Amino acid sequence: GGTLEMSEVKPAFQKLQEEAMAHQALVQKAEESFERARRRLQVVTEAIADTAGAWEAEARQQEAAARLHVALRFGLLLHEAGRGVVLQEWGETGIGRMTKVDLRKRVRKMGIAASDVDIDETLGVTSVP
Repeated sequence: GGTLEMSEVKPAFQKLQEEAMAHQALVQKAEESFERARRRLQVVTEAIADTAGAWEAEARQQEAAARLHVALRFGLLLHEAGRGVVLQEWGETGIGRMTKVDLRKRVRKMGIAASDVDIDETLGVTSVP
């Protein structure tokens, strides 16, 4: 029971209010810091996405350059050897057909080091078994 005088309660209330204001300031600073960190993270995330896109584009460009190199090299070799001679040599079996594996072997025998995919795409080979 008893009663409290306002003069006794007022300093306690004032102290609580000051602490609440101090905590409010800390909370506000924390929120501002969090927002800055969130914006930095967003910038980093976007930079990573841009970098990944650039790497993918560079990889596609390198693949295209490799295929172009195969096509140019093959074209030069055909020109040097004479396309008719090469086709005649390749048609030695007389059947006018060859497997993809045989085609790739013959291309590589001409001195072209390329992947199966590069050879197939360069020569437009899709229907040959």
